[in-house]
Amino acid sequence: MTLKITVKGQELTLLDNNQLSIVQNKTKPLDNWILDTFFPNKVGFDNQKAVPIDELETSQPLAPFVSPVVQGKPIREQGNFERKYIQAPYVKPAKMITPANTYDLALFTRLKDATIIKGDMSMSDKWRLAQIGAFNELRQSIVNRKVLMACDILTKGKTIAVGDDHAAMEIDFGRHSDLSFTPVVKWHEPDADVVGDIETMNARLIEHGGTGASVILTSSKLYMHMVRNKGFTERFIEPKGSTAPNPFNLGLAVPNAKYRGEIDGIAVYTYDEKHKLNGKAERFISEKGFYMIADTTGYQAQCEIQHLSANGRAVEFFDYSVVQEDPSGIKMICESSPLIVPSNVNGVCGGDEFID
Repeated sequence: MTLKITVKGQELTLLDNNQLSIVQNKTKPLDNWILDTFFPNKVGFDNQKAVPIDELETSQPLAPFVSPVVQGKPIREQGNFERKYIQAPYVKPAKMITPANTYDLALFTRLKDATIIKGDMSMSDKWRLAQIGAFNELRQSIVNRKVLMACDILTKGKTIAVGDDHAAMEIDFGRHSDLSFTPVVKWHEPDADVVGDIETMNARLIEHGGTGASVILTSSKLYMHMVRNKGFTERFIEPKGSTAPNPFNLGLAVPNAKYRGEIDGIAVYTYDEKHKLNGKAERFISEKGFYMIADTTGYQAQCEIQHLSANGRAVEFFDYSVVQEDPSGIKMICESSPLIVPSNVNGVCGGDEFID
C-alpha cells in the first residue's frame, strides 16, 4: 500500500514495503555469511512462540516394512518422548524519519551508482532516501542480532537474550564440557603444539559429536601465530592462486571471511567482522578464538510475529510504518522472532583463550 504524507502543504508519495524490499536488495547486501554457512536451513513455525526442537530432527527416515497387500503406513518415531520447546527471542527495532535527517549523501551516491535514482533530488526523493536508509538499518540490526546469536551458539553452545525491556533468558543446548578447549601452551609461544591440539580437538568431536571437523574458524590475529608454528606449516596447504579450489565451498563474497587453506583436509577460515551495540564495536568471533566445526547444517528458525496484522505468520522481517503527529515524522518498525538452532549440539570444539 502506497504511503502518502503532507509536508509543508505538499503531498509526497513514499515507497511501500514491497518497493523498499526490492530497493534494499539492490543496495548494500546484508552480511549473512555466518548464518548461511553454518545455519543454512530456514524453518518457520506459524502461530508458535517457541521452537519444537524435536521437529528439527536431522536423522534420515527409514521406510517401514509392510506386506504388499496392506495399506501404506506413515513414517513415525518409535517410542514415547517428551516434546522439547525453546522460546524464541523477540526483536522490534524502530527508527524515526524526520525532516532533520532526510538527507544521506552516502546512500544517495550508492543508489545513484545503482541507477535507482538519478539527477537532482526533490523533497520526495529525500524522504524516500531516508526511508531506504532506515529500512536497511532496521533489517541489518536484526541480521546482526541473529549473527551474534549464531556466533554464541556456534562457539559456546548457548546464548543469553537480554535487553532493556527483556528479562535475561539463557538458551542452552547442552554442549558437552569436553568440547570447551584451552591449549596447555598458548599458540603464540614457540613450543606450542598446534597440530597436537588440533588432533586432540578433532578426536573429541568424533567422540562426542560422531564426526570430525570439516572447517576451522578463527581470527586473522590467531592465524598469524599459527603460520609461524613450524609443526603447523609442515601440514598446512595454502591455496594456489585466486582460482584455487575451495574444499568447503563457502561464499567468498564477504571480505571479512577469508579462506586460508587446509590442514588434514579441514578448511581454514578467518572471520574478522564486527558489530556495534550502544556505540561500542565488538567482534563476532574473538580474536583469541579457535573453533573446529563439524556441524554445518544448523537452523534459522522463525516463530510467529506478535502483531495483529501478521496473523500469526512466521516471517524473517515484518516491516511497517506509522505516521506520527507528535513528534512529527514517520516511525519505521521491523519485527522478528528468530532462534538459531544447531543440528548437532556437540558439533563444535574450541575456545577463546588460544593466545594471550
